[in-house]
Amino acid sequence: MRKLYCLLMALCFCVSAQALEKWLVFQDENGLCTVEVPVAPKVTHGSTKIDDGTEVAVTTYIIDRGESALIIMVADLAGRTKDKDLILDDCIDGVAGGKTLVSKANDELDGQIGRFAVITDSSGYRYTDRVFVVDGKLYQAMTVTGATTSADKRAEAERFNGSLHFPVKVK
Repeated sequence: MRKLYCLLMALCFCVSAQALEKWLVFQDENGLCTVEVPVAPKVTHGSTKIDDGTEVAVTTYIIDRGESALIIMVADLAGRTKDKDLILDDCIDGVAGGKTLVSKANDELDGQIGRFAVITDSSGYRYTDRVFVVDGKLYQAMTVTGATTSADKRAEAERFNGSLHFPVKVK
């Protein structure tokens, strides 16, 4: 009986490890950003007004897991002359508006300098936000988890967050 229990536990561990290995490597339409995802994201195209009133195109890739969300947003900043550091800080400040900014720090990834922030709100949601400007585009990788989000979904959010890369060398 003990051998059967150990065999079943080992099988469960192998099945869990295999499930984690089935993640997809997703690449944005521009080919500048990759991230690991558990399923293919839903893609939407839209626009937003930036601080000077100009409309900029935004593509959003989202995976809504019910109790958590994994999001990549790409905004076209081509032709914008605003300082890169101001753009990064404005982006974080926009997400943090009305919430609690727990931490904000520089984030270096694949030769790119960006920002990483952790934000919470009064409902118990936790937001992580990684923001970079690469080749005239603003890349924002966010995760959202709630106070009751399961450990598995929190682990998914951490894996997603840590898998962001800019594999293509930009000019």
